[in-house]
Amino acid sequence: MKKLIVTVCVSLLLAVGSAKAAPYDNTNPIPVDEILLNFNTSGLDWVYAGPVATNGWALNEIYAPSYRAAEGWRFATAQEWANKPQWTDFIQPGHSPADASGSNHSTYKFASEYWSDGIFTWVDIGDAISGALTNGNGLYDPRDPVPYAHDLYEAAR
Repeated sequence: MKKLIVTVCVSLLLAVGSAKAAPYDNTNPIPVDEILLNFNTSGLDWVYAGPVATNGWALNEIYAPSYRAAEGWRFATAQEWANKPQWTDFIQPGHSPADASGSNHSTYKFASEYWSDGIFTWVDIGDAISGALTNGNGLYDPRDPVPYAHDLYEAAR
């Protein structure tokens, strides 16, 4: 009897676990709190997409903006890239550079989980501080972290 109860419990746990939807796939919107909305009244929204660039180390580690094309994300143009946000612009309100952490959403805006199906759960602030960023489409080192641009997030929702 004990063996039967254990078998039923394990089966139920497996069934419930496999029925859960992927929490970070491209059907789940990026939380607005993780996006720089209408940055500097430029008409562009920016998201810090991950600690590596699109296909920087392996295929689809960080997906290209087309992964979330339905939300309007795209690569920044060279002109937009020249006016990109600084790393400090991604610090959450009420926090300072001293307490910003690339693995803590309450202190820093980033959305790596939403560009990697949850593989990455952090960004590398050290790379951002040193200026080692890429637009993911050939501007700067393709292995560097990548912010993506997007024409007014609210308009695309």
